[in-house]
Amino acid sequence: MIGGKDVDLARVRALVRARQSDRERWLEPENLRNWDERARRVATFLSKGQTIIDLGCGSMTIRNLLPAGCTYIPADIVKRCEDCRLIDLNEGIWPDETADVVTALGVLEYLYDLRAFFQGCARMAPRLLFSYHVSYTRKPATRTARLAMGWLNDFPLSLVIAEIAKAGGKIDRIDGFMHKNNYTQYLFVVQFPAQKT
Repeated sequence: MIGGKDVDLARVRALVRARQSDRERWLEPENLRNWDERARRVATFLSKGQTIIDLGCGSMTIRNLLPAGCTYIPADIVKRCEDCRLIDLNEGIWPDETADVVTALGVLEYLYDLRAFFQGCARMAPRLLFSYHVSYTRKPATRTARLAMGWLNDFPLSLVIAEIAKAGGKIDRIDGFMHKNNYTQYLFVVQFPAQKT
């Protein structure tokens, strides 16, 4: 179920085969859920005066939780506001800016290339805060359940951790904060080396 509607599994499977983003899903406002708890958790890792690029900004919940003096740069596959940067990470279309922090909440479930994601984030900022739902099992039924959520992948936690390291990242913290339906949602805090200019 997405936004109260049954998911067309055939359509989602076709997207996965073609390695395409689900732009159709994100055009529907009812699919933008407010993940207030997740956004509040992330906001505790932000500091005054930082510039934040919010990949997959959706309803931009985090914008209202930022510390004083922060600069907020929204980015999404659909233009959510006047200053929103249009992106499609599966197509390699990223924001041009750099920042102090990149946030990507509820984004990784819709991507195909972990390595490209972490390398892209490392180019934009020395810090990444992202979430990901990790499955408890590798059973086919679990994969189908993820597709029914509209999630395009099912990366094991070990692969996520390995790809962060390959991109030069160091994990400062991993918090599992929501457990249900055969998965745990984790929040990752990752530090990347400063980019040479």
